Amino acid sequence: MAKIFAREGASVMISGRNVDAGRKVIEEIASEGVPHQALAFQSADLTDVEQCRALVPSVQRAFSGLDILVNNAAEYTRGTIEDTTVELWDYHMALNVRAPFVLTQSAIPAMRARGGGSIINIGSVNAYIGGANLTSYSVSKGALMTLTKNVAQQVSSYKTRVNQ
Repeated sequence: MAKIFAREGASVMISGRNVDAGRKVIEEIASEGVPHQALAFQSADLTDVEQCRALVPSVQRAFSGLDILVNNAAEYTRGTIEDTTVELWDYHMALNVRAPFVLTQSAIPAMRARGGGSIINIGSVNAYIGGANLTSYSVSKGALMTLTKNVAQQVSSYKTRVNQ
C-alpha cells in the first residue's frame, strides 16, 4: 500500500516495530524515483498508547499535515476458545483495536484542520466468519469493523471518510 500511495504522489510515513523492514520499504520506494523528502519511517510499538499518540504529530512535523491514515498493523497468532491465553487476547485487542482507536482519535483533529481526510482500517473476513483457531484475532477484527462504522458516522460532517 505504501508503495502505491507513493507512486501516486503521496508523501508516506511507514511505522512499525521492525526498523529494518520499514527502512527497506522506504529504500524500495525511493529506488523507484520517489523523492526522499516524501518518505519517512517512524519506529513505534502500537501496543503502547503513548507511542501511538506520538505518530500523528510526527507525521505533521514531517509533512505539514495528515490526509490519510491506514491502520494496517495486525497480529494473528492462532488460538481456540479453550487455549487462547488472556495475554494473547489482550495483545490482539491492543494491536488490532486499541491502536486504530488511538491513531484515529489522534488523526481526526489533524484531518479536520485540513478540510477532511480518509481513514482506512484493514479488516479481515474472519470478522464475519470466524477463523480456524483464530478466536481472539477474529473478535478483534469484528471490533475494528464496529469501530469503523461508528467513527464513519461521527466524522462524516468533517469531510472525513472511514472505511474498512
